Amino acid sequence: MRIDDAHQTTQDLLHSSSLPRYECYRTVDRIRVDGVLDEVTWKHAPIMRLVLWKDGSTPERETRVKMAWDSKNLYLAYWVQDDSFRCKMRRRDDPLWLEEVVEFFADAGGDLTDYCEFEWNALGACVDLLIVWFREGVWHMFTEWDARGMKWAVKTGKTVIDGAEVPGWQCEVSIPFTVFRDAPRLPPADGDTWRINHYRIEMSGQETEYTCWSPVLGENVSYHRPHRFGYLVFRDKPAPSLSRESG
Repeated sequence: MRIDDAHQTTQDLLHSSSLPRYECYRTVDRIRVDGVLDEVTWKHAPIMRLVLWKDGSTPERETRVKMAWDSKNLYLAYWVQDDSFRCKMRRRDDPLWLEEVVEFFADAGGDLTDYCEFEWNALGACVDLLIVWFREGVWHMFTEWDARGMKWAVKTGKTVIDGAEVPGWQCEVSIPFTVFRDAPRLPPADGDTWRINHYRIEMSGQETEYTCWSPVLGENVSYHRPHRFGYLVFRDKPAPSLSRESG
């Protein structure tokens, strides 16, 4: 499957008042959640490109993300360039953030004080958390919380970044809308907007690489900066036929 990635500078993302927006379109076929990512929906959904957390520059190992939805579920797709999987955890709710992982944070209510956190690794493990955020560096996580009905699948070996086949892995996820209880409407209506971010931790290089869709900025890396969450805008129609990068 080809992902056409039009190069876009990240200058606007670096300004503290500028946050990326992603238009999330309706599915056009059934998402099988098998990690293959061969559905027509994924071919046409807009692309998110993860960049380095501090300055929005291009990472050594690339990640692409797409999202879609139907009346029951929110869907995620990850294409992860990776030639060395640095992860060992396999159990549900293991602390996956200590190893290589992709992550999705979602605040459906948009108050930036409580949000859902989801993580998946290349071995197919998952952790889901409910976060209450108090201030910079201070938050509480409820590990006993589970996203009931969530499905995910991982496929390892290779992926496709910008039309080129590279070593890596893919992750496909469906999350029932009933998980997001603070959303103003479920299912969302056209134009409804949530706050979200996508992240990755990559440990294959000399230094750990932290990447995000919306750069978290700051002096020290922390993914728990909800004021840096970008905007997820629901569109009640199929995606335009030409896939493009969003941000």
